[in-house]
Amino acid sequence: MMNKNLVSVDVPYGSSSIRARVPEANLAGVLHPRSMPVRDEQELIRESLARPIASPSLAEFLSSSGKTLVVVNDATRPTPTARVVPVLLEMAKCPEDLWFIVATGAHGPPTSAELAMIFGPSLSSIAPRVLIHHSRKPSEQAYVGTTSAGAHVSLDAAVLEAGRIVVLSSVEPHYFAGYTGGRKSFLPGLAAFESIEQNHSLALKPGVNPLALSGNAVHEDMVEAASFLGGKPVFSINLVLDRDNRIYSTTSGDLHKSFIAATKLADEVFVIPVEARADVVVSVARAPLDRDFYQIQKALEHALPALTKGGVVILVSKCPAGVGEDSYIRFIQRCGTPEVVLERVSKELNFGCHKAGRLAKAVLRGRILAVTDLDPLILKRVFIEPFSFLQAAIDNALSSAGPDARMLFLMNGSITVPRVL
Repeated sequence: MMNKNLVSVDVPYGSSSIRARVPEANLAGVLHPRSMPVRDEQELIRESLARPIASPSLAEFLSSSGKTLVVVNDATRPTPTARVVPVLLEMAKCPEDLWFIVATGAHGPPTSAELAMIFGPSLSSIAPRVLIHHSRKPSEQAYVGTTSAGAHVSLDAAVLEAGRIVVLSSVEPHYFAGYTGGRKSFLPGLAAFESIEQNHSLALKPGVNPLALSGNAVHEDMVEAASFLGGKPVFSINLVLDRDNRIYSTTSGDLHKSFIAATKLADEVFVIPVEARADVVVSVARAPLDRDFYQIQKALEHALPALTKGGVVILVSKCPAGVGEDSYIRFIQRCGTPEVVLERVSKELNFGCHKAGRLAKAVLRGRILAVTDLDPLILKRVFIEPFSFLQAAIDNALSSAGPDARMLFLMNGSITVPRVL
């Protein structure tokens, strides 16, 4: 790179960062989620729980005796559960009636270190009442209904045994559910593996996009699944975080109304306007969404709205846990080309095929490069060009895109959605 006017950009990578240099003339922007006005987090939480949407206050909700199940996210989400649990224990008439379940979806069970991260100092007192969802253990699930899209929904039996349910989640953009949070805590969070598989197969249908709810088949299927709880009382707590993972706002109350309110607030943080599409988009997956290759798709999908046709995406994700769920990688290998993936994927219901299909579409739109700690052969098998060094990937992308190429950085690409003006 023989340009003297170089700009240094520090790109997060695991717990550290990588410094890259980009010609100033090519740098179109460096995007982050917004840093929002600071308020006392505990005050925000308590205000919301005292004045929820279309629901009694949390204190009233928890005023009667009997088992209450609190559903929390696993370690693959940035939800600051540990900062909310003490408030729940304080508000409960009988704290011993509060049981907790980690909604793992199709992920593996949390490690001891991850449980400590999820619950923080509260773990020592509540540990005997902490349950883990295991989607691949049919004996722990119970069938509750079939959705209009044909998903046979079985949920963790603990949900059906509880007298009341509190859902605690964070709301961020999601590449095929529209947004995380709310109804997603049940399907996929507490659903049987087969139910998750059937729901996620809808991710290739038209209208399934980041920020999309109306006409989004995946979202609508999740909402319908949550309706199978048979009128069981549910109180939802939705946290919206800012760029620095501080709680920007909290909505609570009715599962669906409070969730919709939270999506509007999430847009204020995570939807960032850009003047024009870029020829090269560097999309960074930050912890905890850099955990494995399975999670990297979020960073890829959120880069696409800002990418010119035929452009280059550079994914940056350490992937310390390796590949993660690899069924879709094996499917791609059997197909051999993106075209064959798209031809066959509609006939497959195997878990992860939605990722295979969406990855194939992305590859046909432009080149995908990746800087990870993964075995380069794994990336090559799924049509991604591996690079050991970010600078080499940037130089390669700019060389192929041309001297006037525009390069855009998404510094938290897993949850940041660029919107072209």
